[in-house]
Amino acid sequence: MPKESFYPDHKEPHVHLHKGGATFTDVGHNHRTLQNGSVLYRGVVREVIADLQTRGDDRSRELATYIHRNFS
Repeated sequence: MPKESFYPDHKEPHVHLHKGGATFTDVGHNHRTLQNGSVLYRGVVREVIADLQTRGDDRSRELATYIHRNFS
């Protein structure tokens, strides 16, 4: 993995993958830590997925699926 990357891209919302783990960045540049090192924040992951699924747009659905597959 590169030093850091973003899924699906830099636009918000996105998942920021970095050396220390993974962070969800929402619209307004609000951050939620999904993973810090080997610690997975399952409650945060569930909350982020649930929130994204209620939005109804393609980008949010894509992110919810990505987070579910990679962090659940």
